[in-house]
Amino acid sequence: MSGCKTIRTIIMLAGVLLFICQAYAAEFSADLILTQPGDTAVAKIYVRDHLYRVENFEGNNKFLAIENRLTDTTTAMDPEEMTYINLEGPSGAFSNPVKGWEYMKRNTVEKYLGVETVNGFECDHHSYAYEGSEEAHLESWKSKKLDHFIKYVVHYGASGDGSIEIRNVVEGPLDDALFKVPDGYTREKTADEIEMERPAVSGKVSSSAPVGRRLVPGGELIVKVDPELSTRVVLSNLIKDTSVCHVHLYKNGQKIELGSLPEPEDEAFVLTYKGDRKKPMFGMQHRADEVRVMLDKGRVMATVFNEYSSFDNEKKTQYYISGVGQGISGIEGRPMHLKIIGDSPAAEISSVKIHAYERQYVEGSEQKTTFEKLEFDLKNGEEKLLKYPIDTKVNCVNVGIDENGGIKLFLVQPE
Repeated sequence: MSGCKTIRTIIMLAGVLLFICQAYAAEFSADLILTQPGDTAVAKIYVRDHLYRVENFEGNNKFLAIENRLTDTTTAMDPEEMTYINLEGPSGAFSNPVKGWEYMKRNTVEKYLGVETVNGFECDHHSYAYEGSEEAHLESWKSKKLDHFIKYVVHYGASGDGSIEIRNVVEGPLDDALFKVPDGYTREKTADEIEMERPAVSGKVSSSAPVGRRLVPGGELIVKVDPELSTRVVLSNLIKDTSVCHVHLYKNGQKIELGSLPEPEDEAFVLTYKGDRKKPMFGMQHRADEVRVMLDKGRVMATVFNEYSSFDNEKKTQYYISGVGQGISGIEGRPMHLKIIGDSPAAEISSVKIHAYERQYVEGSEQKTTFEKLEFDLKNGEEKLLKYPIDTKVNCVNVGIDENGGIKLFLVQPE
C-alpha cells in the first residue's frame, strides 16, 4: 500500500509541476503604457514563465524591477544609485507598477464579461467591484495565448480613468541576464534586517515613565510610574512571527495580583503578526508604582507612560518618541509648555526638530501658520524646555527625531 501511495504522490506532484509550466509558458517583450489623467509614460516589460521585468530609464520616474510570481517577491533596483532590495508581498507594489495594478484586484468581487480582442490578442474580460458596490472600479483583459494581462483600466470617477497595457508584443526567447540583478549593483538591507540590528533589551533595564524599549526574549523593562495615575502599556510586534510578553504591576516591591485576564493566561499578551498591537490600561485603583514588561518570545517595542485625568484643570500628557517623530495637538487658547529629555538606547545624542505652528480651518480647509522651527541635539538625560504663551497662538507641535534617537516628552497646558 505504501508503494502505491508513493506512486500516486509522485504522479500528483508531476501533474502540479506540469500545470505550473503550462501556466507560465509565455516568453515575450513588449511596450508597457502607463496612463493617468493628464499623464502618459512608456516603459518596457519582459516576461518569461513566472518571471517578468519592468523598466523605465527615462524622465524623473525611473524604475527597474524583477518579479517572481511564484514566490511573490520583487527585486527593486535603483538605476541611478545602482542599488537593489528584495521585497516580499505587497511591499513590492510600491516599486513595481504592474504589481501595484494587480494588487488592486484583491478583496473585490470578480465578474466575467466575455471574450474581447485587445491589441491583437483574444482576451478574457473581467470587472472587479468592492463588496456591496454595483459599479466596477477596475477592469482587466487577459490574453488566452500569453496567459498574461494585456490591459487594466481603473475608474477614478469624475477625474477620469487610468490604465496600464502592453503593446507591440514580440514573442520569442529572452536573454537570461534580463532576469538577474546587473553587475555592479549593491544590495540594500531590508526593513526587517535593519530592525534586527537595532539595540534591544535582553536582560533587565530600569527607567521611569514615559519610556520605550525594544525587547527580545529574556528582556525585562522595569518602569517607575506614578501610583496616583493610571498607566498605559503599548506593545507592538516587530516581527512576522508571534511574540508573547507579560505585564506585571508592583507596589512597594510586591507584585499586585490582578485576577483573571483573557486567555491564554493571566497577564500574558500574544501578538500574532507584524504590527499587531496591544494597549492594556491599568487604573489608578491598583496604586502601582512600578510596571514590569517581560518578553518570552519574539521581538516587541514596549512603551509605558502615565495617563492623567481628563478632569484636571491642567492638561498634561506624556510621550515617548523615537524613529520618525510625532505630531502633538494642544487645546486652543492655552499656552503649551514642553519638557524634552534625551533618552535613546541606540545613541548618546538625539537630534530633534521642532515645528511649532497654529493650525486652523477656514471654510473646511486646513491652514498652518508657522511660529518657529528649531533643531537641536540632546544628550541622554539632558533636558530642554520650550514655552509657547497664548499670544503665540501655537496649538500644534511636530516633533521630528533622527532614526536612532529617543526622547521623553511632557506636555503641560495650564488654564
